[in-house]
Amino acid sequence: MKLLTIILVFLSLATLCRGQDSVYFEGKVIYTQLEKNGYGVMVPGKTLSKTEALFKNTWYKYSVLEGSPAMHRAGDIVVNTADSTRFNVNNSTYTATSLGMEPVMQGYAPKEITLVHEQDSVLGYACRKYKVIQRAFIDGVDKTSYVWTAKGLKVANYPLLAQLFGYQNTLIKNGTFDGVTLKVEVLSQDGSPELVISAVEVNPAKLDKSLFEIPKDYRLK
Repeated sequence: MKLLTIILVFLSLATLCRGQDSVYFEGKVIYTQLEKNGYGVMVPGKTLSKTEALFKNTWYKYSVLEGSPAMHRAGDIVVNTADSTRFNVNNSTYTATSLGMEPVMQGYAPKEITLVHEQDSVLGYACRKYKVIQRAFIDGVDKTSYVWTAKGLKVANYPLLAQLFGYQNTLIKNGTFDGVTLKVEVLSQDGSPELVISAVEVNPAKLDKSLFEIPKDYRLK
């Protein structure tokens, strides 16, 4: 559930496009995830996980930097939207599993997407803040979330990237959100945040293509 929730966020991370001369965001974004403890209290100083998203042109990679053993065992996700490939790369078993395209599940499309604030800011980036009501994939209960997307950072091939991960797992399905997601708050039934995923670093940098390639000695499955 926790890994699935984190993946919701990273699907909207990414690229800067200017007209027909596309200049894609290249670099990394680091996120932390906080959630309520057993007493229903959000613990600001206790990070549930830290994850990293890497971008280079049509390549995307998601990795767990800090988290539970189960999260680390899940491995990395590497996607290339240029040829619709998606792999789960496990650095413990030295394997790479092709995941392919997941089916679209229309029942999990957002029931409501409302622009709350046109002018907001996260980490100094101008953002739009949206309210989203969507059926949760795990328990089928409607959840309300607030999502902050950066105006100046556009997502390359977003509809395809969302499809590769499975529409049932993503907050964004209809193209309303087209920018880097810098923050997500998922609300509990009493209206207070039960889960907060926030970008803590956005680092533009030239990345070597080898970071997105499957090592030659890994077994393909």
